[in-house]
Amino acid sequence: MAALADGQLSLTEAAAITEFEDTPGALEWLLPAAGTRRFDHTVAQLRQERASADAEAQAAQAFRERGVTVLDQRPRAWDEACIGLRHLTTPDGHTADERAVTEPAHWAVLLFEDTVLQDSQTGELVDDDAVDWDTRDRPEATPAEGLRHARTVTDVTVFVPEYFCLDHRAAALTPDSRFIRYAGMNDTDSAAADPDPQDARDNSAAENAEAATSERRKVLALSRLGEATLRVRREFTTKLLARKTPPKGAARFVADCLARDSYLLTNHSAPSTTAALLGVDGPDAVAALVTQLPANGEGRAQVLTLALVLGALEARTSKDAWRNATPSWAHHVSGAEYVRWLADNGYTLAAVEEIVTGATTADEVYDNYVAAAATR
Repeated sequence: MAALADGQLSLTEAAAITEFEDTPGALEWLLPAAGTRRFDHTVAQLRQERASADAEAQAAQAFRERGVTVLDQRPRAWDEACIGLRHLTTPDGHTADERAVTEPAHWAVLLFEDTVLQDSQTGELVDDDAVDWDTRDRPEATPAEGLRHARTVTDVTVFVPEYFCLDHRAAALTPDSRFIRYAGMNDTDSAAADPDPQDARDNSAAENAEAATSERRKVLALSRLGEATLRVRREFTTKLLARKTPPKGAARFVADCLARDSYLLTNHSAPSTTAALLGVDGPDAVAALVTQLPANGEGRAQVLTLALVLGALEARTSKDAWRNATPSWAHHVSGAEYVRWLADNGYTLAAVEEIVTGATTADEVYDNYVAAAATR
């Protein structure tokens, strides 16, 4: 209220901030962004993070109700009281898997965010290798034999458990030799004097696994930022397309896009995305907007033509567009050109969109994201 009275906040900004009054550190992050074009992106990012935190809490609650302990952080390495499932063996000498998780009281989980593919109609899980990704954004394409079209699947965020055993003896499991050695459960001096060649291979595998995990965290974090940004960008584009006349440079941009990219308007989801940006129910309603134009509606007709192009470009600029900034043979007009054009017309690029344009790198944005999160 004080910031509103001082003019530091607009009424709209103050209303947005009240959403996060119970979120630790949010106010300190939002206030410096007030009055700047990055305020909307900051709000969208906080909303996305809150949704992710709520989903994680819901997933954790399901494990707690089963009697499984939910860990807040990764256990100390080589802790005999909390042994990772991958370091345990069954009575018949095989590496234990999730089938060994039978008595909940013997187990704890560390949840980590991941994405999986689902059938768009049934919700059933789909293996990534079962999809012909060359059919992405090509609804007319026929997938290779034995594969399915990319439009038949969608990716969803899930929280995957990593299991740790709290009592391996009660669970009838045995730590593997490497864990026994490094946990000091036998004579470590003799182990050091006669190193096991397998250790080097295990260490290399562990380092590779850790690197893959770190890369996965980056991908998920940046895609989460991309999803938050997508909403802000679509709100801006929706307002832009509500005009009676097109913005300066629109005709040249439309002509350039259509001349270079003959498949642009037929891309998967292009018609439905265009309809959403125009605030109507579907492609038929978009066509109706054109047929219902008055005789003096030339300016609005140009805006609707622009909407067809922007809708198609928006449809192909997904939350993970930062990973595919360079157009493939099927994408002659790139997401980079799209967001640059929006920026030329008053839109403020988020950091994750600057990866798309090449103004920064994924590593730089992720490092800044982690540093900012640590201060909240």
